Amino acid sequence: MGKKKDLKVAILGMAPSRIFAPWDDEDWEFWRINEAYKIDQYYDRETRADRWFQLHQYWDFSRTINRSDYGHWNWLQEVHDFPIYMQEEFEEIPNALRFPLDEIIEYFKCDRNTRYFTNTLSMLVPYAIYEGATDIGIFGWELASTTERMHEKPSAEFWLGVAHGRGVRIHIPPGCQLLGQTKRIYAFEDVPAVNRMHMESRLNKLHRDQSEVYRKIDEAHTNEEKTRLTLHYTSLGGAIMEVRREIEELDDVMDPRGEKPDRKADNKPDREVDNG
Repeated sequence: MGKKKDLKVAILGMAPSRIFAPWDDEDWEFWRINEAYKIDQYYDRETRADRWFQLHQYWDFSRTINRSDYGHWNWLQEVHDFPIYMQEEFEEIPNALRFPLDEIIEYFKCDRNTRYFTNTLSMLVPYAIYEGATDIGIFGWELASTTERMHEKPSAEFWLGVAHGRGVRIHIPPGCQLLGQTKRIYAFEDVPAVNRMHMESRLNKLHRDQSEVYRKIDEAHTNEEKTRLTLHYTSLGGAIMEVRREIEELDDVMDPRGEKPDRKADNKPDREVDNG
């Protein structure tokens, strides 16, 4: 595809924060992944996509036993209004285009340390830069489960840092665990109590959402629907774990009464030091 001027890219994952994407703003290109169309169907939303990405290996996306969508292989073989970027142009998939990973590696002059692509997001961010994006929005990506936080989140944040360093504007939804939105500056900033209130509000919302999904699992009429809801329930559980961890980190630097620590008091020695 030719490069667009003033390209704004909304990269959508499948976590709840995807609702903050600019759904009604036609200035943004929507980049979607994997089986995300199933979530659109679940929320009775028309699928919006300018480019689709299925970057896994052939054996993975062609299997009929796919917990996210048993019909995914059939969906890939249908004709769509958007290209589907893949590892190669598989002849069974009419919309398939080769994802230019080699070109991206060359463009960024990646070496063994910076050839750092551990999940789909960490491939799409540099691809957006490569395509000339002026704005990159990250919606529906929490990377909050233990595996994601340890192995996937660092590389995604690395490439977002590269984007920022090249002057790309980064858009992240409220409460997102990526980058520094919910973090304090180490040693320089105390944590305002309002930050904790925001976290508690988010945690309560996630618990309510998870309870609602649990109720729907009991009422599901098909195995496919039950599987989809169970995956959603699990993803909410990962987000809950991450927010709890963030609250614990906030508490570590706050006074037990919920007040800001006294810097001067913190700097006082426990006793007088004998310099003689």
